[in-house]
Amino acid sequence: MINNASAIYLLGPEILKTKQYDLMFSINARGSYLTNNLCFEYLKKSQNPHIITLSPPINMKSEWFKRNIAYTQSKFVMSMNTVGFAEVYKKYGIAVNALWPRTVIDTDAIRHINPDLVKHSRKDTIMADAAYWIVSQKSKRYNGRFFTDQEVLEKSGIEDFSAYAVVPGNPLIRDLFIGHPGDALKMLDTNGNDIDSSI
Repeated sequence: MINNASAIYLLGPEILKTKQYDLMFSINARGSYLTNNLCFEYLKKSQNPHIITLSPPINMKSEWFKRNIAYTQSKFVMSMNTVGFAEVYKKYGIAVNALWPRTVIDTDAIRHINPDLVKHSRKDTIMADAAYWIVSQKSKRYNGRFFTDQEVLEKSGIEDFSAYAVVPGNPLIRDLFIGHPGDALKMLDTNGNDIDSSI
């Protein structure tokens, strides 16, 4: 089961409307909790049951909160659901892990925020390939982990990530919640390594 649904408003509390806050928590926090709960009986019957939630590692640095308090809260609740359900479900052999992109991914949300970001993004296939690798592992091997797409694919033996770039050769933008807060807009090379320039 893949917890992929999310709502995103990258707005500060001076601008964010109550209905936008409620939508993010309804989909991100409540939605991931209920989905994990409702799939339980089906996953118990599986020979290799997995839940993957697309949520970041929890990083309590204030910098992550000050620009987008509500969005950060809602994504971290998804991550807390991962921690909690991993503990509850491990006795049933159900793996519960989180997956997050190291770089910005070409999605409708990114295109809505700023279409120019797409040129410095990776294709969504990197997340699909990483998720496939996770669910191909024995469910008892990995549980309660916070993976990044690049980390997972490095484990699978991939060394060259250039094929995942939307525009091969363009530097990539580090995604939110990866690294230190001050690194959020720092650029990575096509293979996901730090470089000195920024946008």
